[in-house]
Amino acid sequence: RGLLRVAGPIQEVPTSFHATFGATWRRYVYVMPLLQAGEEEGTPVAAIDPAAVNRVLRALEGKDVDMYPFARDTPQGRGTVCRMIV
Repeated sequence: RGLLRVAGPIQEVPTSFHATFGATWRRYVYVMPLLQAGEEEGTPVAAIDPAAVNRVLRALEGKDVDMYPFARDTPQGRGTVCRMIV
């Protein structure tokens, strides 16, 4: 009954591997239900408007976004800005 699924081969990496700085490329695919399950405490049940999500993403397309709030263990001298490609 899991809400997440791995959709590709899994490769074990050493503990020294840092996903942000060790990967040569990455792609994220987000699959969202049209209706939130609301199974987590504090999460309201609400309809998701795919057109609204697309508008938000398109507004970010091609822009540089500072991901500092999500960065952990960022080595000194490494940037936290990425270009959004939708």
